[in-house]
Amino acid sequence: TVADLPAMQAFYEKAFGMRQQKRLDNPGSTEVILTTDKGLDLALVHYKDGRKLTLGNANGPIGFYLTGVDDAYARAMAAGATSRSAPRSGPGSRVALVTDREGHEIELLHLD
Repeated sequence: TVADLPAMQAFYEKAFGMRQQKRLDNPGSTEVILTTDKGLDLALVHYKDGRKLTLGNANGPIGFYLTGVDDAYARAMAAGATSRSAPRSGPGSRVALVTDREGHEIELLHLD
């Protein structure tokens, strides 16, 4: 759920190479489905009633499994993300954490 749909759509398109697959204009909301060539889909929902949005603590981060954590991190930062944890390696993995322009946490993860 996002407050500024055009800005957030632009962020995910620039940061992760996503493109709009579908747009649903419902009476109370607009939903944009973004996709990649690898079949990754992400739904962004914007409520039209102007409600104040708060980030909850029950859902956890959006997780992207990918091969190029460092490249994805650099693209996300160039698109306006905030770093929570720069790319780092662990046993059989590479991971970074960023937040998007509205504060949603995104985990970038590669597993060997």
